Amino acid sequence: MEAKEITDLINQERIKQGMSVSEFARRVGVSTSNANYWFRGGRIKLENADKALRVLGLTAVIGKGKL
Repeated sequence: MEAKEITDLINQERIKQGMSVSEFARRVGVSTSNANYWFRGGRIKLENADKALRVLGLTAVIGKGKL
C-alpha cells in the first residue's frame, strides 16, 4: 500500500464515520492544519499513520512479501 493510498483510506474512513478534520486531528494528537496537509497529498510519518489508523479502528499492511 502506497502512502497516498493510506491517507486516502484514512480520509475516506474519517468521512464515513462522520468525524470532522478537527476532531480527527485532536484524537490523533496533531494540528488540524497538519491533518489537512495529509489529506491534500502531503507526507505522513509512519508513526502518525499508525495513530490515525488506530483512531479509526483500521489496520493496514505496509510493505510487500512474506517474512
